[in-house]
Amino acid sequence: MVQLVFDPEDSRDCMRRLAALHSLGGGCVVCRPPPGPGTRGVTAALLRALGKQLRRRETPHDPRRQLHYAAIWLAADQVTDLVVIRADRLTPAAWSMLLALTRRVPYLTLS
Repeated sequence: MVQLVFDPEDSRDCMRRLAALHSLGGGCVVCRPPPGPGTRGVTAALLRALGKQLRRRETPHDPRRQLHYAAIWLAADQVTDLVVIRADRLTPAAWSMLLALTRRVPYLTLS
C-alpha cells in the first residue's frame, strides 16, 4: 500500500506528526530525502533513518549497494511502514527504487 500526504506548505504541525511516527522498534521508519535528482540522497536518507553511520569506512557509497543493505536492515528490523517525507518531490528514478525496495522487503509498505 502506498499513501501520499500532500502538504504543499510543509506545515510544522504536519512535519512534527510525521516525524513522531518514527519508531524502529515499532516497525515504522520515517526518512526525509534531500531535494535533488537521482537516488543517492534517498538511499542515504534511508540509511540515516535506520541509524546507520554513513561516514564509516565500511559503509557503501554506491546507491545500489546502499539500497541492498537498506533492504537487509529493513527486513532484519521487521520494518513494515516506510514514510518518505516530501515524496512528491522525488524523481521517477527515486520512486522506482523505492517501489523496488517494497518488493524486496517482506511486509514493507510505502507511505
